[in-house]
Formats: sequence, C-alpha cells, structure tokens
Amino acid sequence: MCEYINKSVKIVTTSKTIIEGRVFTIDPVSCSFILYSIQNDSSKLIMIVLGFNISSIEIIDDNKICDSDVSVEEINHFFSKGEADVCSQNQVSVRKMNLIKWFNSHFIPVEISTVDENILIVGNQVQIAPPYTKNDCLHTNSIIFGRISKLVEDMPDNL
Repeated sequence: MCEYINKSVKIVTTSKTIIEGRVFTIDPVSCSFILYSIQNDSSKLIMIVLGFNISSIEIIDDNKICDSDVSVEEINHFFSKGEADVCSQNQVSVRKMNLIKWFNSHFIPVEISTVDENILIVGNQVQIAPPYTKNDCLHTNSIIFGRISKLVEDMPDNL
C-alpha cells in the first residue's frame, strides 16, 4: 500500500466511478484512501475513498499532481494548520483562562488535568488541548462532544 503515497492515482470504485487524485495517506485498517487535488481554479479538493468501495487502483504519474505542479511540502502545508491558527504562548494562556470562565458561566464543570496542566477536562468527558479550539477536543461521548465543541466555537474573543 505504501507504494501509492504521494503518487497520482486513478481509483475505480465498485460502482464504476473513476476518482483521480494524489494519495496523501492510506488507512491501514480499512484500506481507505485520502486523496487531494488542486483544481484549475486553485481550489483544493479532498476525497476519501472507502476501502471496501475500491475495485482497482492505477498509478497515473509518479511526478505530477493531477496536471498541477505542486510540491509535497505545499501539500503537507495544505493539510496542516494554517498560519492564522498559530498562537503565541500568551494568547494560548489567555484563551485557556477565557474557556474556563466561559464554561463556568454556563455551569459546566471544567478542571485542569493533573497529568498535563495544559489539558482542560470538561464535564469529565471532553479533553481540550492547546490552542483550545474546537479542533483540539478529544472525547469519548459524541453527544457531549458536540455540545462542548459548539460552546468552544461560540466563545467570544473577549470575555
């Protein structure tokens, strides 16, 4: 499976649909492919092709990304957090304290982890890691997670 990583492929699904893109990664358990492509209008497209739905895979070109000359570094940046998401340590600390105030104002129990003081534990179910955005929530209960991540998203910038 590793031979497909960072290569342009054509995948034919069991329903005979043809999907083309460059392979970013492959889930080793389900054999699902994560593909990306840059369109002619510079828009970015991410596709997930579930392993059970793959009929055949063909490598189109080892060097080209779907008719667009984009480097692997640019693609890695495409999947990483953007510059706007990068915060100073001071901003992260302020956001952490604001989140604690925000949850307390909604009568939701929040505590700082005894294992890692950077982790907030909300409602004994959801952990929030720096920089404390909705994308940094870890959960075991999807219903509670949905509500907590919505509160994190809705928190005003200045409390």
